[in-house]
Amino acid sequence: MVKQIRVLAILPYEGLKEMLVSAAGQHREICLDATVGDMEKAVEVAGERMETAKYDVIIARGGTAELLRTAYPHMIILEISVTFDDIFRAVLLARNYNEKFAIVSLPAIAKRAQEFCTMLQYDIEVYAVNTEEESKELLENLQKQGYSMVVGDMINAKLATEKGMNVVLIMSGKNSVEAVLKQAVQLLAIKSRETEEKDYLKSICDGAPWYITILNRQGDVLLNNVKNSGESERYAEFLKENLNAYFEQEIFHMERRFGREYYVVDSKIIEGSGGEEVVIYGRLSAWRFLRIPEGLCLLKRRTRTAIPLKAPSGSRTWWAGPGKLC
Repeated sequence: MVKQIRVLAILPYEGLKEMLVSAAGQHREICLDATVGDMEKAVEVAGERMETAKYDVIIARGGTAELLRTAYPHMIILEISVTFDDIFRAVLLARNYNEKFAIVSLPAIAKRAQEFCTMLQYDIEVYAVNTEEESKELLENLQKQGYSMVVGDMINAKLATEKGMNVVLIMSGKNSVEAVLKQAVQLLAIKSRETEEKDYLKSICDGAPWYITILNRQGDVLLNNVKNSGESERYAEFLKENLNAYFEQEIFHMERRFGREYYVVDSKIIEGSGGEEVVIYGRLSAWRFLRIPEGLCLLKRRTRTAIPLKAPSGSRTWWAGPGKLC
């Protein structure tokens, strides 16, 4: 069975959606859910889709991609780029109409358009706008200056049309679509390798003769190979009691009683994705504590040998025979 990467695409116009769907059909690794939506509704649309399905990647263009990155920082957002070829096609088409035109778009595309005009020494005014209000005000001023046409992205083309101006939409070409799908396939390969490595390490941890636990500074359990849920909870509680001690030294060793058990623990500080974490290697001691009518005794697990413990009057320190501190 071919592994697939689930992709949600929110696109500015129907033609781009059709192109993406067609191109994605050539990649068995891609499971695509594509929809057309303007920038204002993109965040809402993405939220609704992600409530009912799980996606690995979101594909969008220009300002929509920027909005989604801000709204969903945990998601991978791939952007369909606007190339010099895309801008050149739009400018060439606009020139055929012999009308005074300017390029108006959101900053990402405007920056690319300015680089294009500078490189080819085209005397074309390029304007970057951030909001609809800013765009409306600019378009009114352009009309007063004799401009009758706008070359721009979807949202500015729509606003220009509402003001009675002619528009040429800067459309992404096939190369841009293929490039973003290639990125998605590469991400799938990386994700597959990471999953395989994670499963491999988990199998090693699960088969290890020690308890292996990773905690962050807040005491959150990031990894734990203790299989029995009740035992896992007790052990995690024991580890959290000594949380500060693990982060005081890069390498730490401790042997301590917790309830009826006696644990031997070694830990090492590592740098995780969210900051400092600590890897803790623990095991139960060969001995455990057992309460008897006379007080406490140490019970050896395998042989069931018991050593009575005595505490001097008024002391909380227990002794297992002469000179052996427990």
